[in-house]
Amino acid sequence: MTGRASIWAQLVDLVDDAQDEVVIVAPFIKAPVFAKLVAAIPSAVPMIECVTRWSIADVAAGVTDPEIIEMVASDERLAIHLCHMLHAKIFICDGRALIGSANITARATGRVVPANIEILVEVPASHPMVVETMEIIRSCRMPATPELALSIRQQAGALLANSTFPRRLLGEAECDWTPITRSPERLFPIYTGQSHDYPNAVLSGVIEDLTALDVQLGLDLQGFRAAVREHLHLIPEVEALLDRGTITAPDLERMLKKRLHFSDDQARNAAENLASWLGYFDDYMVTPAGYWEIRKGKIIG
Repeated sequence: MTGRASIWAQLVDLVDDAQDEVVIVAPFIKAPVFAKLVAAIPSAVPMIECVTRWSIADVAAGVTDPEIIEMVASDERLAIHLCHMLHAKIFICDGRALIGSANITARATGRVVPANIEILVEVPASHPMVVETMEIIRSCRMPATPELALSIRQQAGALLANSTFPRRLLGEAECDWTPITRSPERLFPIYTGQSHDYPNAVLSGVIEDLTALDVQLGLDLQGFRAAVREHLHLIPEVEALLDRGTITAPDLERMLKKRLHFSDDQARNAAENLASWLGYFDDYMVTPAGYWEIRKGKIIG
């Protein structure tokens, strides 16, 4: 079977005669297409496992719907999990597997015109690479919840209100990011969907930072701080600080201006924000030394 419309036909053919568990693995899933695929699975199938990925940027871009979680309430067979680094597309049913490029979206499955150019190839579900990949996915997945879905949707909505979002979608390099919000303690409450009274301007900066960080969902405070710290260490100026153990404000501002073409004010703000984040997420302190500087260590007592 060939042609763009064959992707949907392949998926329906796979699940149409299912008797045991059906497994759907795709990073991007649109709710209407997912509902139609689940409806094609015979009612006698006792378990439908779905693994997908939710991120603020993906939801804001409209390529995936966290609202698929709502289907769990009406179909007890369905279990939805999240895998942050997921890029694989795998569909398994009764010893058969389809692997390839297609997500569960209208364009990917050929349900709208123009359709994407996609491929799904059938292999045995026992294929070593399929087995190994599923083992990795299941070792790092976490349950999706309505609370997580709502939080991601709200954060995506806030991001869409920010005019810088299209620039980030066009592939702004990770190393070009520097913290926007001056108060890093504000990130975790928004990340976990807690209620807040932050002004829109403050919330906008927090959401942009969370989008750039793209931290996996479901971490506790300690895990979240570790993930952010790891990302901070990828910033070239922070790498220089790690090597030297200390850096002065003028040196940090000069490095930021040269690499990112910042104005004086932009470089000063970025340097101050980095100092604040390193003090909060890592073992660094800001000490006044003529010009302030960042040093390794914490003040005790």
